[in-house]
Amino acid sequence: MITVQRFRELTGGKYSNLTDDNIKFNLDSIEDFIRTWTNNDFADRRVRFRTATENYNILGITDSLQIGDTIMISQSINDGIYRIVDITDFVTTVDKQLYRVNNNLIALVRYPPTIIKAAIAMFDFDINQRDKVSSGVSSEKISRWTVSYGSNNNADPYPKNLLEMLQRYVKLKIN
Repeated sequence: MITVQRFRELTGGKYSNLTDDNIKFNLDSIEDFIRTWTNNDFADRRVRFRTATENYNILGITDSLQIGDTIMISQSINDGIYRIVDITDFVTTVDKQLYRVNNNLIALVRYPPTIIKAAIAMFDFDINQRDKVSSGVSSEKISRWTVSYGSNNNADPYPKNLLEMLQRYVKLKIN
């Protein structure tokens, strides 16, 4: 979705106490939630091609891809989301192990700024408010100050206002 470095830039160092691995893990789980909840893979169908893979490498020329891009591999044993970490003349290296397959369908994934903003808000919710909502606390009152967390009795792990940010990207599920 976004790199840890970009996340740190966008949040202004707010999460300097968290490790890169912790941030990456949380962002990956939020990305998975967003893709599942919206039924949207955010693939740019204009940038897709078939090619071979082995180890951590996509083989062949990939002019339309850049370091840091997110790609989706489908129609092979390598199905999944990958980040590009290096590009040389005929090899593109990704962040996870790939099986040797001669014919993978690869598509560039592009998340709109609204989705990135929603992911950061969800991250903030997970880190700063999840325990208050999960513990059943629906409001706090200190003197004249009241904070209400709202009722979250449905199966969604995030509050309604965060899910509304994703609503326009929801695609119809066809069984």
